[in-house]
Amino acid sequence: DGSDEPKGVGGTAPDERADSADRPGMNRGLKNNGNTCFLNAVLQCLNHTGPLRDHIVSKLTGGGEVTRNLAFLLSEMNRQSQGITDPATFMSTLKEHLKKHKMDGLFDGNQQDSHELEVNLLAALEDQKPTG
Repeated sequence: DGSDEPKGVGGTAPDERADSADRPGMNRGLKNNGNTCFLNAVLQCLNHTGPLRDHIVSKLTGGGEVTRNLAFLLSEMNRQSQGITDPATFMSTLKEHLKKHKMDGLFDGNQQDSHELEVNLLAALEDQKPTG
């Protein structure tokens, strides 16, 4: 359009985007349970990837324990437009699953890498995928 105004996603100027109050879960924060920013970053990313989030949430009554807990957490994050959701139950479930695979060091209270968590979370979801 010849304008020098910065463009956002889809080529729209920032002020043309929908107000975040119109999008479920956009203003919903996650409680930091002690050096869990890496977990919260992955959860926020999943929450804002609509098709993937919707697929996971559809597994509320199916799949394994990690899948069901993640589905519940994502649905809770989108229940209200503002506030804080505590991922402690999901974190505990994922930690137990990773412990079985000798990967529970991700939750040792130290800073961790979000990509490493994401890879392990996706592997856990794959492990729990129903066969057949």
